[in-house]
Amino acid sequence: MSDAKKELKRLYNSIKDSNAHCEYFSDSIDFAKIIEQFPETEKHNCPDGVVAIGNVAYMLEHFEVSPYREGNQDLLKRALNTPVDKMLSKNPNGEKVPLNPSVDNLCCALSSSTKKHMEHYNDYLRGAEEIIQKEKAFVKEYKFIFVIEEEENTVIEGENFTVLDILECTEMLLAYEQIDGVIAYHHGRAENRLIALDRKNLVERSKTAKRKHQCKLLMYHLACNIIPDLAQEGNRPLDDFLKIFDDFGVSDSIQVEKKD
Repeated sequence: MSDAKKELKRLYNSIKDSNAHCEYFSDSIDFAKIIEQFPETEKHNCPDGVVAIGNVAYMLEHFEVSPYREGNQDLLKRALNTPVDKMLSKNPNGEKVPLNPSVDNLCCALSSSTKKHMEHYNDYLRGAEEIIQKEKAFVKEYKFIFVIEEEENTVIEGENFTVLDILECTEMLLAYEQIDGVIAYHHGRAENRLIALDRKNLVERSKTAKRKHQCKLLMYHLACNIIPDLAQEGNRPLDDFLKIFDDFGVSDSIQVEKKD
């Protein structure tokens, strides 16, 4: 079985192992029961999972988004997968991975993945119907749910702010009438968080969402993501750590406002 088909089981284990904070907003979809079935969905190929509850079959499709994604490549993953010695090399010809995280990148990643997956909606529906027929389950209705994983330990504005609090993101999801609900899982610095909303509640959330130009992306994750990996290589001087940040072009600043 390919790793790609284990993603919902992996996500379920992350939710449980991290004791993630979960919030469910729906009058019609039992998200908690759906998530409990994640480990049983790994045998499915198209869509990623099908869960039958009562007389409703829920089609689940998972994808990841990141503020480091440019095109089809996640630049932070590429940097973390680069050998430590190569990252610390003083050779000017050595590979340096420029990191340009932004809210725009996050929105573009969501838009691109959403569009790509919705082009295959009819394939998901046919696949789900075949699975239900094989399982001989009695189903009257099919509903489609996106499972969106924010995989980098970034923060937008505050600890509880997710991709679903960006107006442009909620609007692009609501533009597809076939989407009945969304499960968003965020790998946070302090804790992992999961929020699940049906379409009605996603509409309500969009009313208080901020436009992307109002959102500020914080990059506190760098120290906890990169330095622990290096620590496993043995104790290295502080200059080496600083060299990494210099190679990546990461900067920090503080602004002081004088008050009378």
